[in-house]
Amino acid sequence: MSLYLNTGNVRFFSLRTKLLFFAAAIVVIPGSLYGVITLSSSRAALAQVVGRLLVEEAREGADRLAMILRSERERLESFATQDVMREIRVEDLDKRISSFLASVKRGCPFCVDFLVLDRNGRVVASSNPSWIGEREALIPGGPSEGETVKGPFPATGSTQTLIRFTVPVPDPDARQVLLGRLVALASSLPRGVVF
Repeated sequence: MSLYLNTGNVRFFSLRTKLLFFAAAIVVIPGSLYGVITLSSSRAALAQVVGRLLVEEAREGADRLAMILRSERERLESFATQDVMREIRVEDLDKRISSFLASVKRGCPFCVDFLVLDRNGRVVASSNPSWIGEREALIPGGPSEGETVKGPFPATGSTQTLIRFTVPVPDPDARQVLLGRLVALASSLPRGVVF
């Protein structure tokens, strides 16, 4: 018996060939439907899992950043309460505050400058002598009152961005009286901090 039945000009497949095509269709069509459904649902599930992981990483990064900012502010507050800060009264004539700020800057790899402002907002001491005598309005981040953390904002004449920490400087003899403010300009986060 031949594979094809010959009825005039039209040739039909044999029963065996038709059964093979039918069996293949029974396996291939549901398999491909299952594959398409699985692929689309796995994409949605993967997107959901990745989304959760990104949110978790963002929270951890925000917590690390908050901890770093808080510790730097506390460190700056401890510098502001040093006895050497009483020199603000005489506008740091013997440059004790400036040399203290320069040594603090050497120990801080991501600090750009430290400045001490008097009550009138004028720089009386700095780790960078070119700031001395300038008004607060010229300092990156502009004027600020009290204890603040500002930024990031672009540094003038540079491509880096800065964060500005400002803490009040209390009088070492009478803590309720403020002598001025201590400002730290930081360029970036310390090494090893990855977000």
